[in-house]
Amino acid sequence: MNNIVQFNKTQYRNALDRWLAECKRRMGERFPKIDFDSDHWPVQSLYQTSQLDWTFEGPNRDFANKDRSFCEVTRCLVAEMTISGKPKGLLRPISAFRRLAATPAASIFDITLSDLRTLEAESLLHCKKHPIAANRHHRHLVDLTHQFILLAKKAVLPHLGFRASATARAELRSLEKSTKSGRTSEKGTLLVVVK
Repeated sequence: MNNIVQFNKTQYRNALDRWLAECKRRMGERFPKIDFDSDHWPVQSLYQTSQLDWTFEGPNRDFANKDRSFCEVTRCLVAEMTISGKPKGLLRPISAFRRLAATPAASIFDITLSDLRTLEAESLLHCKKHPIAANRHHRHLVDLTHQFILLAKKAVLPHLGFRASATARAELRSLEKSTKSGRTSEKGTLLVVVK
């Protein structure tokens, strides 16, 4: 059994190495002045893109106690978004991925569906206490869903079948709406007081 697990990890490691090489090649073709291995990608400064310059310092710090695979996947995710030009803001999707630093997984290859469900449950619990964070946490879960689909497509991980549960999505949307309606009523109250 251990041999099978090790074989699978070797396959996934090789797939990540191929993806890294592919991203490095494509970044070199699209943005030849950017050093792919650098922690700073000045894409806007050098190429006037709508995407801002990017630094890997935050993700590197978050994953400092983990296997390098987390930082390598982060680099590939940023490369894919930078090459496509979408989305314009990279902070939110990478913030979603950075949440994996809180999981017990030592490497990206150790992430399980259970780890992702735990993150989902923690998001919900946090947002019940702090409803203002519901929109951000909802977007993080959506981003993680897309990222894990991409990881499976690149054969870096098996298809884990993660998608934020309907219950969690509904509760987060409800918290978002209550926060928005609360802000609207506060504005109305302020307008009445000002008169």
